[in-house]
Amino acid sequence: MNIITTLKILYYISIFIWLFPPIRQWKTKYFYFFLILAVADPLSIALKLLIKKNILLYFPFVSLILLLSIIDYKTYIKKKYQLLISLILILLAFIFMQSKLLVVVFQFLIAFVFIKEFVIRFVFDRVVSIFYIILIFYEFTIVFKYFNIFLGFADATAFFIITSIFQIAFGLFFSIFREDKTSIALKRG
Repeated sequence: MNIITTLKILYYISIFIWLFPPIRQWKTKYFYFFLILAVADPLSIALKLLIKKNILLYFPFVSLILLLSIIDYKTYIKKKYQLLISLILILLAFIFMQSKLLVVVFQFLIAFVFIKEFVIRFVFDRVVSIFYIILIFYEFTIVFKYFNIFLGFADATAFFIITSIFQIAFGLFFSIFREDKTSIALKRG
């Protein structure tokens, strides 16, 4: 089996696996996040077939929607100026940044939100959430994939295969475990 076939197989397995997390995450805090992840790649394939060219702002737009899906709006509504400044910065980012760099920025912000949630649960609830640890690792695999595109710090094909295998494993994890179940959290001593 050649490398192109291997990449295609991994890609389609990943798409298939990521259809299940939204089902498992139904009625949880991150349902929409997982739903967007589930439809993003199939929709990109459909758009490429219909338009027959690459859509440069598709993945930055998906990353932005992912970020918006995890933001706690109750906090931001109280801080109207921060919300306005955030929206202006997002608009400026769309105007001035390269599309791949924009994905990195949004995915890093998503990882930051998950890190914040992890720390809050750890400090206030005295719980180490395995769910958030896996979610943070998942986000950093995406960030590292794009950094590798920019910096070329690893063999692109090998790095893509390794991170794709990890992302499939992450998809399986999120198909089984939910954020709101304490059975995947450990109490501090």
